Amino acid sequence: MSDVVLVDIEAILVGYLHSDELPVSTELPANLPLPRVQLWRLGGTHVTPETQWIERARAQFAAWGNTKTEAFDAAAKVCALLAELPTAELDAVFSDVTIEQTPFWSRDPESNDARYLFTVAFTVHP
Repeated sequence: MSDVVLVDIEAILVGYLHSDELPVSTELPANLPLPRVQLWRLGGTHVTPETQWIERARAQFAAWGNTKTEAFDAAAKVCALLAELPTAELDAVFSDVTIEQTPFWSRDPESNDARYLFTVAFTVHP
């Protein structure tokens, strides 16, 4: 039986997307400046079950802003960067990036901050 190989897409995506202008993280501590983006892995499947090498992983993204426009712009910036992911030199190979659910408006129910959510699938291997 082969070892299961999973790519830590959260760590790789945070490292790839994070900038001073648009902080990206997996955690969302209180009182963070806006705009900002949080992402978390939703799971996935193995494309090659016999080797468990290529994975189809999914992630959820939340983009916050001071205004609805700022939140949307943050989501759009992340989507644009994700489109370039297959050509990026990273610790894993992202052969496909599919935005399964485009950004949709969903005001944060706790903070009442402007927020857009979207879901992305990645075909990835080490």
